[in-house]
Amino acid sequence: MIRSKWFITGGIVVTAAVLAYMLPVISVPLNIPVTGKVMPVQEWLLTRGPNGEIFSTWNDFLHGGTQNITVAQFERGDLAGFELYPFIKSNFAISAGDTLGRIHSSEWKLQLAEYSGNLQQAEANLAVLESGEAPGVIAAAKANLSLAKQQTEQQENILARWEHLLSNDLVPRDRYDLEQMKLLLYRMNIRITEAQLQTVTGGAKAEVLQSAQVEIHNLKQSLAILLERADSQYITSPIPGVFLRSTAPDTLVVVQDTAAYVIYFPLKLENRIFIQAGEEIEFKLPGKSKKAKGKISWLDHQVRYNGNEPFILAAGTLDELHPELMSGLIVQGKVSGPNVSLIQFIIRYFNS
Repeated sequence: MIRSKWFITGGIVVTAAVLAYMLPVISVPLNIPVTGKVMPVQEWLLTRGPNGEIFSTWNDFLHGGTQNITVAQFERGDLAGFELYPFIKSNFAISAGDTLGRIHSSEWKLQLAEYSGNLQQAEANLAVLESGEAPGVIAAAKANLSLAKQQTEQQENILARWEHLLSNDLVPRDRYDLEQMKLLLYRMNIRITEAQLQTVTGGAKAEVLQSAQVEIHNLKQSLAILLERADSQYITSPIPGVFLRSTAPDTLVVVQDTAAYVIYFPLKLENRIFIQAGEEIEFKLPGKSKKAKGKISWLDHQVRYNGNEPFILAAGTLDELHPELMSGLIVQGKVSGPNVSLIQFIIRYFNS
């Protein structure tokens, strides 16, 4: 009986010694289960901000970051909007540089109408000056001149307030420039009405005709600037892809480049020391036994938290394009890490 106990004790000791020796030596592959979200390789969004701004955002999911953001800012109260061309439907194929629509602004339309109307008035006044025909009512000419001076004075006060706001970065520069151009327009109108009054009372002189011609030239230049600014509001896609409809009220345009897909997934911070860019990934395709394989393309360096659990974001690219994949799809998979010792594997298993 005693002898049997010694054999059992000795066997336990030998087994423990063998395990203590083998645990650090034996290695097993490390497979980390992950849940990922399928993303397009890049995406372009046109959205409306809370104060009427229109944002153009280009997201590069392949390299992990926003490529470009531009903003079209409008004055509060300006009825600005985006008009999509009617032939562009959901899933419509888009090439880089294609025009999808244009931004329209009630303020720009009013400015264009005002400058066009004043140009027509100036040309009509010039015709009167060149023909030498007087309007016949001097009082009307004087009233026009008085009104032109009042408008100029009011605009000077408005521009002074805009200049103060601009110096404090409270308004966009292009809106101040428009108000400045408007003041120039009113000053031009004073000279035109003065010339008209002079024509009524004594006929036009050569220098008056020349002044009217200069005013018309300046008005045409100002109008050309406004037209050029309006033309710049045509919206073109910076990327190729597919146009998608959005139900979000603040999202105007979505274009996704689905020539390839990227899978984003959270990686627990404790696993970061085992995983490097280039490690193999594998995700199960929906409704199929086949799996999509690829490699990790990048690992984020910013720690985030899910409750009290720290993690980082990782992204992987797939070796081939699978028709079962769609943007926004949630997929289950694993990251194939390096081999770890058996004792590390056992510790990870009981800690997980």
